[in-house]
Amino acid sequence: MKTGISIIICCYNSERIISRCLQHLFNQETDPNLQWEIILVNNNCTDNTEKIAQELFKKHPHIESKIIIENKPGLAFARTKGIQNAQYSYVIFCDDDNLLCKNYIQTAYSIINSDNTIGACGGMGIGEFETPPSPIIQRMQDCYALGSQEKNISFLYGAGICIRKEIYDRIINYKYPLFLNGRTGNQLLAGDDSEICKWIILMGYKLKSSNYLTFKHVIPKNRLDIKYFKKMLQGFGYAAPILKVYDIQIKQYDFFYIQLYVIKIILELIKTAIIYTINPQSYGDMYFRYCILKGYYYWGYKYLKKTYKQISSIINAPNFKVLNECK
Repeated sequence: MKTGISIIICCYNSERIISRCLQHLFNQETDPNLQWEIILVNNNCTDNTEKIAQELFKKHPHIESKIIIENKPGLAFARTKGIQNAQYSYVIFCDDDNLLCKNYIQTAYSIINSDNTIGACGGMGIGEFETPPSPIIQRMQDCYALGSQEKNISFLYGAGICIRKEIYDRIINYKYPLFLNGRTGNQLLAGDDSEICKWIILMGYKLKSSNYLTFKHVIPKNRLDIKYFKKMLQGFGYAAPILKVYDIQIKQYDFFYIQLYVIKIILELIKTAIIYTINPQSYGDMYFRYCILKGYYYWGYKYLKKTYKQISSIINAPNFKVLNECK
C-alpha cells in the first residue's frame, strides 16, 4: 500500500455544494512529496453532481481524481466502495458540504503518520449557516459536527475524519459486523462513524483530534428547521443503544450494565424535563434522551444481548489481534 492520503467524498444529489467542496480540495497546500487523490462516490445521484465534478477534475489534471458508482443506497456502503478503490495508506472522509482548510490534508497526514497507535484523527467544525440557528440548536452544535473534539476519546465526527486504511480494510475483509448503516437518501440514520471508532478502539488504537484541523460545515436553512433537528436527534437516539453495547465491551463490563444505563437515561430524562419547564432552550437535551429510550425499545433487550455476544465472540477469538499483537 502506497503512503499517502485518499480523500473520499460520498455524494447523493450534491450539485448545490460540490463545486465549493472540490475547490477547497484543489486549493490544498501540501508537501510536494505527499501523494494524495480525490475519490468521488456517486451514491444514486439523480442530478448533475457527477457532470459538475467531471468538468472540475478536467480543469485540475495535476490532482489524481476519479469518480466511482455505488448503487446500494446508504452512506456506509458508499464509504466502503470508496475505501475499496483507495490506493493510499490513509483516507479522509470529506462530506460534500465540508470545506476543508487549506492545510487540512497535510496536517491530518502529519498527525496520523507521526504515531502508529493513532487509528483516526479528526478536526474542528465551524458552521456556515444560511440563517442563524435557534438557541435550541446552538446548545447542541455537535449534532452538526461543529466545535472542538480535543476532549473526545471515544468517538470522532465523520466529517473530516482521517483513518488508517488498513483498519477499514480489516473490518471489511474480516466482515466485522456494522449494525449502523448511516444516511440512506433522506432517511437520517446515525452512528455509523462512531461505530467505526468503536472498532478502532477495540483493535487497540486511540483517537486523536486537533483544533488546527478546521473545516467549514455549510448548513442550509432547511437543516436548521426544528423538524429536521428532531429527525437528527432520533437518528442519534436510535444509534445510542448499539454504541453503548460497544462501550460495554471496551470497558469489559457485563451485559447487565445495559439495564443500569437504561435506568440512568430514564432519570436523566426526568431531570431534563424538569429543566425544560424552566428553560425551553434545553428542549434538545430532553428530546434526545427520549429518543434514546425509544431506541432501546426499537432494538429490544434480546437483540442488544445478541449484538453483545456477536462482538464478544469476535474480540475474544484467537485470530483477533489488537495493535500491540500486530506489530
